[in-house]
Amino acid sequence: MRIYAQRRKVACLLLLPALCLLAGWVFPTHHQWQYQVHENSQVFISGRTNLNGFSCQLLQPARRGRLLIAEREAQALRFANARFSFRVSQLDCGNSRMNQDMYHTLRADHFPFIHIDLLEVKQAEAQPSGGPAQYLGRLNLQIAGQCSLVEVLICGKEMAPSQYLLEGELPLRMSSFGLSPPSPMMGLIRVKDELLIHFQLYVHLQPDVQSD
Repeated sequence: MRIYAQRRKVACLLLLPALCLLAGWVFPTHHQWQYQVHENSQVFISGRTNLNGFSCQLLQPARRGRLLIAEREAQALRFANARFSFRVSQLDCGNSRMNQDMYHTLRADHFPFIHIDLLEVKQAEAQPSGGPAQYLGRLNLQIAGQCSLVEVLICGKEMAPSQYLLEGELPLRMSSFGLSPPSPMMGLIRVKDELLIHFQLYVHLQPDVQSD
């Protein structure tokens, strides 16, 4: 079973608050930001069965939008109305049968979208020497109508003026969202509860001067 999710954002979505934190000290008076996630970004979900591993790719990760900073502290930013969504049907697991198993597991017929609400991002206490800066993002992840507060460690660096690379991994359990792992082939294949979301995002970020 492969679960494609154009390799490595959640939502594109998981890393955007770190961008604001990276740039927030450069433009401390701006509260609203425009962002663009580029096509070469990658997001995918990986997991294991009793036989082997699988991965699913998020198709079309490129998107653009705005973020609103609600509260600013020395080492942290808090956000308001920062929701990002993508369709479950954008997950490509390598073949149509695997796709249908995943869509059924995620209850896509009743909950066609996965929602991510960005709440806060702050600098991680431990910073690597000579490597990319590390940040902790706190978000509310909604899958199949069930919500869970999660934290994700984000590595970010500025590639060029206003251009950022953000990378990270988010472990989660399907059971945390009231979901039962699929058992295709009449139960001969058993998918494990644990999943890992990987993301590698190339993002352009700039202040939304007209809104501020």
